[in-house]
Amino acid sequence: MGRWETFQILKPYRLNMPPTIVNRMYCTTCGVEFEGAFCPSCGAPAKAPAPRVETRCPRCGHLIRGSFCSYCGLRLTPTGPVIYQYTAPTKSGDDLGRIFTGFLILYFGFFLTAMLVYVGLLWGGLSEIIPGILGDTCADCKMALLIITPAPIPILEPFGGVPFFIYYSFVVVVISSCFFWLFYKDMPVVMADFKKALVQGWFSVRSKSTLLRIGQLFAFGIFFNVGYNLVVLILFGEGVLPSETEIGPPWFFLSLVSSAAVWEELISRTLLIGVPLFVIALVRKRRVRRPLRYFIGGGFELGALELTFLLFSAIMFGAAHTFSGGPWVFPPLFVGGLILGYLFLKKGLIASIMFHFIWNYNIALNYLASVTGNLPVLTLGALFTLFVAFVGLVLTVTFMMKWFRTAQSTARTLEAGQGQPGTQIQMQQQAPQREYTCPSCGWRAATYKDGLFQCLRCGHII
Repeated sequence: MGRWETFQILKPYRLNMPPTIVNRMYCTTCGVEFEGAFCPSCGAPAKAPAPRVETRCPRCGHLIRGSFCSYCGLRLTPTGPVIYQYTAPTKSGDDLGRIFTGFLILYFGFFLTAMLVYVGLLWGGLSEIIPGILGDTCADCKMALLIITPAPIPILEPFGGVPFFIYYSFVVVVISSCFFWLFYKDMPVVMADFKKALVQGWFSVRSKSTLLRIGQLFAFGIFFNVGYNLVVLILFGEGVLPSETEIGPPWFFLSLVSSAAVWEELISRTLLIGVPLFVIALVRKRRVRRPLRYFIGGGFELGALELTFLLFSAIMFGAAHTFSGGPWVFPPLFVGGLILGYLFLKKGLIASIMFHFIWNYNIALNYLASVTGNLPVLTLGALFTLFVAFVGLVLTVTFMMKWFRTAQSTARTLEAGQGQPGTQIQMQQQAPQREYTCPSCGWRAATYKDGLFQCLRCGHII
């Protein structure tokens, strides 16, 4: 683009006329001086100079050039629009944000890899599980479907053989379908969140991604379980927590934990949360929109009714497992029931099934490695568990700090409102802390008022 220069040319044959303003341009491509919209030599377009932004006094309307009106003396800085110019964050804060972002991206990468590995082991284990089911080598290795109550109630007699094979095939198909559906629908959101975090230098824990939300809750659940077990061991010793029990052949144990991820979600979440909410909506004679969502979950707001049934299902879920594990397993399983119920209400049955499957398979593989004495798998599982527990600690502290700041800010606002009864709290309008660049001229300073930016160079408004 060229550079504009303004000259005053005095026409010698019309000296009695005022000076004529002529815009001359030097082409930056070939250096030719010309007038007009395009260079006559190379055809480069001319760019008009940016208009000057005029600021007028709100009292007298006089054109001003500073902080005070030169006509009436009104000070304009406090009452005028806020001058906004982006200030880059300090190096220490920028480094901290990038470290936090890189740490969380590393964790989510490990977590997504673990999901893929567990689903692969689910299919790889069929070579051991199917012969075990159809071979009748274990007379007691039969599947039982139970209703979740403090004393679980079987609804079918234990079955094995071909019925067991058909049921387990259904479980594998459901888990695999949930996994591939989540990856297909959610991976674009995950990659967009990662890219945004790398650009901004800070990873937002309030992601809309279902996979990332599952990963966050998984880290918190592992952190809570590790902390709870350590506290119980320190205070009460090893005899309190359930010890190793007879689990039968490994293929049967893996089939049980896979089945629980599907069956327990249908019983604990759909039956104890979705169905009661659907019945209450019908009793209240409300127009039920999307009736299917009451059975597959997702899209619920956490109101009083939803929280009530969420708490009830978590209590029943924890109490049912005390029948075989003892009363000390209730707190972690109650927290697990809250997480699963939350996922059912907000993200749907697919999310709760995947969380339950990953949780069960992670515990099952570590347990089988300890029972069979597989040292490499046991070491890898222990390191992964400690890493996830540390991530859960970091996320818990982050959420608590954010909640504390929000509560403190709300309290201060309420106190300010109570100190001046009958008046409304006037919040100072501030520009958002983000980088501003004018899309028209590239200037980085602007005024901010009523939610709009006005460039200080060319006056462009966005």
